[in-house]
Amino acid sequence: MLIALKILARLGLVLTIIPSILFLLGHMGLEEVKSTMLTGTLFWLVAAPRLQILKQYEQ
Repeated sequence: MLIALKILARLGLVLTIIPSILFLLGHMGLEEVKSTMLTGTLFWLVAAPRLQILKQYEQ
C-alpha cells in the first residue's frame, strides 16, 4: 500500500508539472493541459495525505 501511494503521489506531481512545460513548448493544447493537470492534482490530493498518515503510524 505504501509503495502504491508513493507512486500515485509522484505520478500526480509529474502530471501537474510536465503538461505546463509541454504547453510552453507548443506540444500540447490548452484543454489537454487543463485536464491532465486536474487529474494530476486529484491523484496527489488523494495520495499525499494518506501517505503522511501511514508514515506517522510507522514511527
